[in-house]
Amino acid sequence: MKRRLRATSLVEVLIVLAIISSTILGSMLLVSNSFVVVRQNQTEDYVNGLAVNAMEIVKSPSNIFVTDDSFTVTQNPTPVFFKLTRINGAAYLQKTQDTQISTCEVGSQYIIESTIIADPRNPNNAEAGTTATPSTTPNVCVQVKIVPVAGSIITNGIQSYYQMTVIAVYNQDNKPVIVTFQSNRYEQFKKVTL
Repeated sequence: MKRRLRATSLVEVLIVLAIISSTILGSMLLVSNSFVVVRQNQTEDYVNGLAVNAMEIVKSPSNIFVTDDSFTVTQNPTPVFFKLTRINGAAYLQKTQDTQISTCEVGSQYIIESTIIADPRNPNNAEAGTTATPSTTPNVCVQVKIVPVAGSIITNGIQSYYQMTVIAVYNQDNKPVIVTFQSNRYEQFKKVTL
């Protein structure tokens, strides 16, 4: 009779160990999955911050310089695509290809660096170029699409009302993710020659 009790105790101990092991394993998986979700949320916040900063730059009432005369002739509502760059503290829109980006490859002309847009995660970084973007964040490509609004006022042959879209693209799990923000600009762009 005593031998049966000992065997029963061993089985009970094994069952308890199995329950504890599965609980610990489940907890570890939950924590691991939570870290993945937190990292994805941080990446999304970072990309959204870059896109918002880019939109604030191109819709600001201050001078935004364009490198060509895309908006100085007609009210043609054809989209024009630009990359955002910064020279001597001034924002520039440099005309690029005439198609919207859908991927962000290494070496792309649209990759945003901290010298162009301030790192949105650092509130002390008031000016672009003061902090390098950490290597833990993905490459982010930012393209600006500007469409002159048909029927808007033309002063001296220059359009004065634009619909702007900032397209931010980054890769997550080897798949491109596209974030877009849209706004309007009521000020003219100033043409410059670089």
